[in-house]
Amino acid sequence: MAVILFCLVFLFGSAAAFKWAGVPLPYAKGMLLALLLCFLATICLAQNYTHNLIPGASDGIAPSNFVARWVFGEDGWTMQKFRSSFEFSTTLAVLFLLAYPVVVAIESKWAKK
Repeated sequence: MAVILFCLVFLFGSAAAFKWAGVPLPYAKGMLLALLLCFLATICLAQNYTHNLIPGASDGIAPSNFVARWVFGEDGWTMQKFRSSFEFSTTLAVLFLLAYPVVVAIESKWAKK
């Protein structure tokens, strides 16, 4: 939950910083940054999940990269948790991908007025 909260704060904070700096289409740029970071997290969580599916890859299950360690912390690791986090991240990335053109269209129309 803390990761989602951090990501939302980062999304709105970056959009506000872009607006304050006078960047054209600041909300679209903030959304694009969030989309790219979400894709990175999805790739890292996919790698973590698939790495832990291989029985001989390690002594047991554990986060295999820095994003997975940040998301899961130091305890409570289960394959179901790894899979559900990967699926949630994939869903969130698709939602950001679908929302990006909408944000660009709305912001472009709003900027012309």
